[in-house]
Amino acid sequence: MTEFGFFSTIGIFFAFVLATFLLGSFFTIFPPPKIHKKFSQESNDVVTRLLRLLSQLILKEKKIVLIAILIIIIISVAFSTRVKTESSIESRMGAGSEIVKIMNYFNEKFGGTDFLYVYTEANNVKNPYV
Repeated sequence: MTEFGFFSTIGIFFAFVLATFLLGSFFTIFPPPKIHKKFSQESNDVVTRLLRLLSQLILKEKKIVLIAILIIIIISVAFSTRVKTESSIESRMGAGSEIVKIMNYFNEKFGGTDFLYVYTEANNVKNPYV
C-alpha cells in the first residue's frame, strides 16, 4: 500500500504542475465559449447576488478572511495527526465474517495468508506449461 500512496502523490503533483503551467496556453489555443447573458454579472439571480456579496466581503475584510483561513489550517493540522490507517481485513469485514474465519484457518494450519514468491533459475525449463 505504500507504493500506491507514493505513486498517487507523484500523479497529483504532476497534475498540479501541468495544470498550473499549461492551462493558460490551453485556453489560448482553445478559447472557452462566450458566457451566456443569463450567467453574466448583470444577472440578478440568487446565486449571483450571493457570490457578489461574498466577493465584496472578501475584498473588504481581508484580515478576517486570513484569520479564518489560518484557523482552518490549524484545525486541519491538529486533526490530521489523529488519522490512523487501518488496513486489516478484520477491521473492515468484522471478526465474525466468513472471510476472516477462512483467513484465521489458513493462519493456523498453513502459517499465514501472505503471498509467497519463489524465484528459480533453470536452463532446461523454457515452457511453464511443461
